[in-house]
Amino acid sequence: MTLKRIGCGTIAAFFVFWALSSPPQTHAQPWGDQVELVSESLLWGPFHDLQLDGGYIYCAMSYGLTVLDGSLPSQIIPLSTFALPGITEGILLEGDMAYLASGSGGLFILDVSSPDNPDYVGGIDTEGYAYATVKDEVFIYLADGGSGLAVLNAANPQAPTQVASLDLGGSARDVLQQEDYLYVAAEGVGVKVIDVSTPSQPVEIGSYNTNGVAQGLYLDNNLLYVADGPEGVVILDVSDPATPDFIGSWVTTGAVHNVVLNGIYLYAADHANGLAVLNVSNPELPYLYSSFDTDGYAYALQISQSTLFLADDWQGLAAVYIANPQSPSLLGEYSFPGSVNSVWVSQDYAYVARGATSELSILDISDPENPTEYSEITLTGSGIDTYVMNGICYSSHQTEGVFAIDVNNPGTPTQLSRFNTEGLAVDAQLQTPYLYCADNYGGLLIVNYTHPASPTYVSHTYMSGIAKGIVLQNDTAYVSQWDAGIAVFDVSNVNSPQLIDEFDTRGLANRCILHEGYLFVADGVEGLTIWLDGLQVANYNTEGSVWDVRIAGDLAYLADGTGGLVILDVGNPLVPQYRGSYRTPGVARELFLNGDEIYVANQNSLVIVRYTGTGIESPHEIQLPE
Repeated sequence: MTLKRIGCGTIAAFFVFWALSSPPQTHAQPWGDQVELVSESLLWGPFHDLQLDGGYIYCAMSYGLTVLDGSLPSQIIPLSTFALPGITEGILLEGDMAYLASGSGGLFILDVSSPDNPDYVGGIDTEGYAYATVKDEVFIYLADGGSGLAVLNAANPQAPTQVASLDLGGSARDVLQQEDYLYVAAEGVGVKVIDVSTPSQPVEIGSYNTNGVAQGLYLDNNLLYVADGPEGVVILDVSDPATPDFIGSWVTTGAVHNVVLNGIYLYAADHANGLAVLNVSNPELPYLYSSFDTDGYAYALQISQSTLFLADDWQGLAAVYIANPQSPSLLGEYSFPGSVNSVWVSQDYAYVARGATSELSILDISDPENPTEYSEITLTGSGIDTYVMNGICYSSHQTEGVFAIDVNNPGTPTQLSRFNTEGLAVDAQLQTPYLYCADNYGGLLIVNYTHPASPTYVSHTYMSGIAKGIVLQNDTAYVSQWDAGIAVFDVSNVNSPQLIDEFDTRGLANRCILHEGYLFVADGVEGLTIWLDGLQVANYNTEGSVWDVRIAGDLAYLADGTGGLVILDVGNPLVPQYRGSYRTPGVARELFLNGDEIYVANQNSLVIVRYTGTGIESPHEIQLPE
């Protein structure tokens, strides 16, 4: 995870992570570069993978690890969480250790001897995107996405080292071991068989190219069951690992991500189709025996006696009773509320737009170290942006338009109106009485909110790009329009805005902000670009993809997607200088500055941090900026 700055040297390469247990206790271990964690709340994350140990369920969620008590499947109880950088995709339990494949964050090792208080042990960044792992004595074999297979030595779990890698020609998604052989599922190339009798010198000895997208494996004796995405399930005979032979297959209308065998039944996580139960008593002719549709996207599954636990992506965890495989039934569920997409702070309250749950959550942040959920209101559509002024919260909900909510009493938010836009409402700013809305393919929309309970249409202006963000300065509107750069409008006549300037940026313009005559653009993978009179005068390339930018004094704060929070000194806009960063557990999408606190909506949680401006806190080596 190396951050780079074009023309400005190299900046910090580091890991950032922390732990946060569910109530009643919180255990935090923050690391940041000149940024300290204040608090984290509104945890969310799709369930990607799971492992069972006794009555405990260890879940790899988007933001990290969640430990649940599943001893009573009808009443699943949360015990603890531990947030990690990247997007946590897979988990392996061995003894008291949990090994988490954390996407762009690499591999993390946690001590879970106390399930209610997991503790960080060590970690290593890898070249690819970590999906899954298997361990043999001191060696860890990691399915590392496009980088193939990574071989790690974890003799010292506090500081694992990479000893080898092997390019597989496809993206490695899963890995299993049988004696000296590894079976790796890799997108585009099927199954690869690797000889690891000498772990530091892995050698490919066999392969079988499937027709689908190989991404999950289950091995039983000499039969290898392959979750082959849209092609369903493929069954291979691997009695001779060098020459896997096709035995049978089953084709789905969904996309099989993972499988697990129980007797003569193969249980498949079949994405939108939920759970598929196959009879594989004759592996040459597997057939669908029964199915159970879930509300989410089935990704992974594990079985304990007569209960199957299913990682159902954004819908959470499902416990399914399978004593009768012909008729699976739901025992219980556990999930977190929707994603954290946007935040706005007004006085002692934070207003947060949630994703799939369509909620506006209101938090009491009078004590930023202990934010508390104060109230909420359920709307429709996916909340993507919030803006509060004069006791009214304007919440943009894409296909559902803009909601006006009375929050004069934050304890009892009340919907006043919904204005259905032509496009997808994604950002808005009020210049009384007009609300200027970035309406995606609907362009620039202006609505009169003289009476918030009955808004009226004023005008809309189509654009050459997709309207993603808007900022106003007097009678001028600057609209970020994705792949078409920035459009500048004269809105002195709200009935007929006039395009007065337009310039393309090198990236994907998400948001922009004006500061001392310069326009600072959150320009996606191109980082922060800085403009003067329609000409780019500087840019700063980051590790991630910049979604949002805010400025206070000489400091620019960037929501850098998977790169978390990045802080720059822009006192001289021509030469932006790195000042600090913090790696969030999800995709940092939006920021709000409130005094000393920086609020980061990162999909997987709401993080509050402070810029310290002194020292570096990290257990890993850091290369300082030049």
